[in-house]
Amino acid sequence: KPANIIIDRNAKPWLMDFGLAKVTQIGDSAYVKGVIMGTPYYMPPEQALGDMEQVDNLSDIYSLGAVLYEMVSGYCPYTGKTPDEVLAALVKDPPEPLLSHVPSLPTEVVSIIEKAMAREKAKRYPMAKHLADDIENYLNERPLNEEPRGARSKSMWGRLKGLLGGAPESKPT
Repeated sequence: KPANIIIDRNAKPWLMDFGLAKVTQIGDSAYVKGVIMGTPYYMPPEQALGDMEQVDNLSDIYSLGAVLYEMVSGYCPYTGKTPDEVLAALVKDPPEPLLSHVPSLPTEVVSIIEKAMAREKAKRYPMAKHLADDIENYLNERPLNEEPRGARSKSMWGRLKGLLGGAPESKPT
């Protein structure tokens, strides 16, 4: 969730609070079957269904897509009056189309977020690196799903913040 992404003085993002990450072996069981842990607004469908055996790196990619959805639109992908309502919407319906919130959003940005948030895990980016590569490709005006040329720009995060409507990039003092 956005509150767990911290930006340091060099504009580098850091992920915090891994306390709810998939639990490792404790005694004879890794988790309590059917117990849903996490923030519903950014949760992938497999986690919302309580199927923790299916929660993996592709689930994290979905959650990052949900964060990107909120960053570009100003809205969470799913809403409800209670966490249970959010979970119910999440497991049965696709999110509101991004273009309904931001009609001028470039189709490439919509494609990136929709791929990250695909309901079927097999349709998501297979690795976070591939998601990052497509963001880099978009920022460098290259076709999506193309391998980036050369090293990533050090200001990629700053350019992405500008695209997504974040605060202007500031120089460390």
